[in-house]
Amino acid sequence: VEDNYVYSLMLKNALKEKGNFEITTMLTGEYCLDKLDMNPQVIILDHLLAPPDDILGPGITGLEVIKQIHTKKPNLPVIILSNQTDTQIATDYWQSGVFDYMEKNLLVMDKLVAAILRAVNK
Repeated sequence: VEDNYVYSLMLKNALKEKGNFEITTMLTGEYCLDKLDMNPQVIILDHLLAPPDDILGPGITGLEVIKQIHTKKPNLPVIILSNQTDTQIATDYWQSGVFDYMEKNLLVMDKLVAAILRAVNK
């Protein structure tokens, strides 16, 4: 779930190159919650999901999405991929029960693929 369309496509293409993953991209947390019946094995979630120009609506934060995911599918692994460097935000995610938390950067793909494989095989 990534509200930046270009980044979501880049992430999708990079993950397809790195592994044999079936990937569905979603631009909003609300859409993700509506589509939980697709039974994903892992969710990769951005922290800030409100588009800056509000074209897609006001959006909700990743923490709000996680709370609802854990209510509906408590064993579904969620990996946070975010630009946030605030340690309190990371701590809040760890306390919410995320499977992994990582900062977006140029070297994140290998780490993300490893986290996805760990989550799928847990």
